[in-house]
Amino acid sequence: MNRIALLTSNSARHRWVAALLAEVAELVCVISEEKPAQNTAATHHDAQEMRNHFEARQAAEAYWFKDAPAQFSHIATQAHRYSWQGSNTAEAFALLQATNPDRVFLFGSSIIRDPLLAFFQGRIVNMHLGLSPYYRGSATNYWPLVDGLPECVGVTVHHATPVVDGGGILAQGRPYTEATDNAHDMGCKAILAGAALLQHFAKWQGPLPEGIGQTGKGKLCKRSDFSIESLIALETQLKHGLLKEYLAAKPVRDARYPIVQV
Repeated sequence: MNRIALLTSNSARHRWVAALLAEVAELVCVISEEKPAQNTAATHHDAQEMRNHFEARQAAEAYWFKDAPAQFSHIATQAHRYSWQGSNTAEAFALLQATNPDRVFLFGSSIIRDPLLAFFQGRIVNMHLGLSPYYRGSATNYWPLVDGLPECVGVTVHHATPVVDGGGILAQGRPYTEATDNAHDMGCKAILAGAALLQHFAKWQGPLPEGIGQTGKGKLCKRSDFSIESLIALETQLKHGLLKEYLAAKPVRDARYPIVQV
């Protein structure tokens, strides 16, 4: 059984993924970072609509990740909590060296840099929410729905390199979509698909494959672009049957955006 470490954040989705990894490998260390507060709904002129959106996301995550352990310490040999970007501290680096994992997984942590990247080169795997390189940056499972492209909702598992979200792709997955899903259901289901891929590579014996190089620039999504107008566009798309139309032509639509499969 491989020895693995996880660098992540601290919500139910992160504990849930950690638990799935612990089912197939020895989770010797978890470093969880406290995400900074987001300045979104509270200061927006359409504050109530924004609050509704984020409350719906919390409700969806509470449903899909209800089996998450209450603490990382329940499933990991060592569990350490840091402030945001704490994974790049000398203390965290020393801790990872001491626990000596065969592989390091990233999900929801801050951007990882040297010397950690260099020390574990070829052994650090990141789970990016979104299908790279079609959608890059922030909220990459939100903007495809705004754009009317549910076929671009998914998850990318790739090597972590100095080029952010640019390492060789090991595998990608799309969520199991139903016509009645909302945006948050699809986002949570993408995490389910990604967790299964992480399990696959947590069990992998020997050196990891190099992966498929990422080509094309795709759409760069910025947190600052999030607005009430985009939220209305998303809700309008779903209300008018976006997912039903997608499912009726799923094989053809998916084929326009090929992904790397295990």
